[in-house]
Amino acid sequence: MKKVLGLDLGPNSTGWAYVYQAETESEQSSIMLQDIIKIISI
Repeated sequence: MKKVLGLDLGPNSTGWAYVYQAETESEQSSIMLQDIIKIISI
């Protein structure tokens, strides 16, 4: 099982995804996502 962490770092928001990528047919791929956090300047 290959594990990949994806980051989205924008100027006004952040987010991430963690992916479990199958390397054989007996494994199953899956994705865990986090909601995007919006940064608001006051």
